[in-house]
Parts: sequence; C-alpha cells; structure tokens
Amino acid sequence: MRTSSGGTQVFHARSVLRGDKEIMEINGPGAIHGPHSLGGVHRPQNSPPVESEYAQPVDELDISPHAELMSQIHDIPDVRSHLVDEIRQQIMDGTYETPEKLQGAIDKLLDEFS
Repeated sequence: MRTSSGGTQVFHARSVLRGDKEIMEINGPGAIHGPHSLGGVHRPQNSPPVESEYAQPVDELDISPHAELMSQIHDIPDVRSHLVDEIRQQIMDGTYETPEKLQGAIDKLLDEFS
C-alpha cells in the first residue's frame, strides 16, 4: 500500500504461474483491466464492516485501577478489634507466648516442610 498526499492508493500484488514461470502481477488504481464484476477489483479483500446508521451502539465501561482497588476494600473482612485488644494485652502482660503455642507453631512449620 502506498500513501500519497491525495489519499491512500491501494496496490494489489500476487504471484501468477504462466506456463512454467512464476511472475508477479501488480495492479493499482491506474492499471488497465479487462472486464470485471460490478464490485470492482480494487476493493480490499478483508475490509472491516461498514458502520450502519441502524447499528446499535455498544456500551463500554472502563474502570481505573484506583476505582478497582477501592471496590476491593469492601471485600476485606471487618477487624475484630476486641480480639486484637485482647492479644495486645496478653503480649504486654507476657502471657501470650506459652510453651503450648510455641510447640503448635513448630509443628505447623514442620508439617509445611514435609
């Protein structure tokens, strides 16, 4: 395809076998052709669909990453502040870490490696 200041000019090129030789045929807007169908020869093979005045518009919604993050905040479970306060108090009192809890943590860790 070649573009000029007057617009876009489309050139079609294809290999054609003539006898035992392969030649390249190049056709463009100024080429002289024999008889063709009413559709013409210069129409693109895979042209995009033409928009119709009757086509229904398609609704689109673009959500920014910030808005998506804000919507995920609602999925976070509520913090049970009374439990957090209770554990903080146990840590300050020195009663949170017990031999049973330590052994349970070690067992879980070893289970992950086995």
